[in-house]
Amino acid sequence: PTASSPAWRRRSRNGWSGPGWRYGRRRRWRPARRWSGRWRPAPRWCRSTPRSANASLSTSSATARRPRCWPPRASSCPAAWPRCRGWMSTSPYVPTGCRPSRTRRRRRSSSTPPAPPVRPRGVVLPRRAIASNLDSLSAAWEWTAADVVTHALPIFHVHGLVVGVLGPLRRGGSSHHMGKFSAAAAGAKLAGPATMMFGVPTMYSRLAADVEADPGLAKQISQARLLVSGSAPLPASLHERISQATGQRIVERYGMTETLMNCSVRAWGERRPGTVGLPVDRVEVRLVDDAGSVIEVSDDATIGEIEVRGPNLFLEYLNRPEATAEAMHDGWFRTGDMATRAADGYIRIVGRRATDIIKSGGFKIGAGEIENALLEHPGVAEVAVAGRPDDDLGERIVAWVVPAASAPDAQELIDHVARLLTPHKRPRAVNFVDSLPRNELGKVTKRALP
Repeated sequence: PTASSPAWRRRSRNGWSGPGWRYGRRRRWRPARRWSGRWRPAPRWCRSTPRSANASLSTSSATARRPRCWPPRASSCPAAWPRCRGWMSTSPYVPTGCRPSRTRRRRRSSSTPPAPPVRPRGVVLPRRAIASNLDSLSAAWEWTAADVVTHALPIFHVHGLVVGVLGPLRRGGSSHHMGKFSAAAAGAKLAGPATMMFGVPTMYSRLAADVEADPGLAKQISQARLLVSGSAPLPASLHERISQATGQRIVERYGMTETLMNCSVRAWGERRPGTVGLPVDRVEVRLVDDAGSVIEVSDDATIGEIEVRGPNLFLEYLNRPEATAEAMHDGWFRTGDMATRAADGYIRIVGRRATDIIKSGGFKIGAGEIENALLEHPGVAEVAVAGRPDDDLGERIVAWVVPAASAPDAQELIDHVARLLTPHKRPRAVNFVDSLPRNELGKVTKRALP
């Protein structure tokens, strides 16, 4: 129906209404839902539509309805329309004329330290960043409309919302949310319609234990086309355990709220434990040293900070111009993540500059490398490593260990790391704890360690 048709002339108590859309006194369009034979407004949580009525709507589907705004007029989205940023490019109804740089979503960066007095940083993401990045991921993962994604990720984060929900919509596929994660639910989905599963290391840790104990579950997981892990580094030991039980090699990718996805192991590429693969299409990644000079060597040993440039970048930190200026320079975004680059271009994340790089005895040591070494010990279930001030070394390496069963001897773990790595990378102290502090995504919050 058009805006001038009888369907749009039905008068409601709050204004004009029609089959699928409703325009009220507050000058806001909102989708309507069918209920008991009548069209009623959608619940408040989905009313993210513009306040202005001066716009026309179009649809990417040839068969979808094309409602127009009231009064009936054809115009494109004006530059002064501040609310067009709320529309979803994957929705069938989008404002025509919206510039790709218009804001799409505002997310809180998970790298933002939550403890006061630091304010959370709102990240303003444009539509072009989401669209281009999802297209790059589809090429890297050979992602098509035939794929069905299943996950149990929170949808207030870019991993769950952008990749896990908007990604399938953009491809024309579907997404099945498990609610709360369980290995049994994941197995049931992958044995049924699902072809891909997205998860975080905490989920894959539980999955590894369950598939080792249940051959039937292992067979269900083995039917997946792709298992993808992100949001935190996946320990090499988990890679091997899941691979041995199911035959599946997990694909790792690396991203941030500000940049979306930067790197990924390709679906057809080598799934090397501890690495996040190559930069995705249209995204430039480089390593720089402390002085800001570009690191040209690719020896998988020289550590540098990751800087990113491309259409995947955010616009700004919301109402934080000083933070935006500090993070950006010459079009490059400083991620704060430290990494090395191998001869074939594979990126290996070492850790965050603020919490995971330990300067001890004149050496720059990545906490992740020590954590992976400790996880290879059979008596270690979980571990976190951080630096603590030391008068002699500058910083000393301290490990917090959740034992697998009975706690192993602390000196045994110290010697284990010295044997696998080098003596200067061994922990100087080992603390045994019942659990590690984590955020909603399962990341260890090292600032909360005692």
